[in-house]
Amino acid sequence: MLSNAYHVHLGNNMIVGIGASTSICSVMGLYFAFLWVSGKKTGNIQAAKKQIGGMALYLLLISLIPGVSFLGHFGGLFSGAFLGLTWLCWDDK
Repeated sequence: MLSNAYHVHLGNNMIVGIGASTSICSVMGLYFAFLWVSGKKTGNIQAAKKQIGGMALYLLLISLIPGVSFLGHFGGLFSGAFLGLTWLCWDDK
């Protein structure tokens, strides 16, 4: 839901994003947060950065296809990563 809200708020508010891809991007954002936190804990941050970078590049290329909602994908990725980092860092305390 948050990812589609980014699309409507930041993009053309006459077009509503539909589909599962924005939700999948939210799960990817959560996975990125998990990789980042686990990489920091284990000291293997370089491997985490490499994996996140590869997946982010793939997502960027997919999002640049005409007719695909870049803002919806970005919103999903951002909201998933934000919620994931908040949850994982809160869990450490």
